[in-house]
Amino acid sequence: MSNPGWEETTLGDLVRFNQNTVKKPDPDALFTYVDISSTTFEEGIDSHSLVTMPFSKAPSRAKRLVHEGDVLLSTVRPNLRAMARVGKNQDGYVASTGFAVMRTADEETLLQDFLWILVRDEHFTNHLVNLATGSNYPAVKVKDISSYSLVLPPPQSQRE
Repeated sequence: MSNPGWEETTLGDLVRFNQNTVKKPDPDALFTYVDISSTTFEEGIDSHSLVTMPFSKAPSRAKRLVHEGDVLLSTVRPNLRAMARVGKNQDGYVASTGFAVMRTADEETLLQDFLWILVRDEHFTNHLVNLATGSNYPAVKVKDISSYSLVLPPPQSQRE
């Protein structure tokens, strides 16, 4: 490597996936559900398409509790680039298990803002498309996302 402080690594070494899962919720408790159809590459989470419902009416895929700054990445049809970054007002929403919910393992090593830029890069999408399996609903697994290789700049360069 020619740049000092830059490190060869994989996304799996830098990111934690699906850290918070909803377990045995109160059936009457209300939550806002984020499914794949409510996210786009251009808009992120489309607040107009979100549904608030009690857990008793929740789809079985409503399991991933998300927090501000998390990156949601659809594992189904990665070529469509359905992804979003969870905003301040979306903290505590519940996302579909069709998403990989990504959070940096160490903000001193990988900035959450840089993670968002990284997953939006066309090279990253191509990596996922090449690993997708299935014909009707091509999908990737967390291990496919984790395997993405990169040269990580130091935090100051990530900020720039």
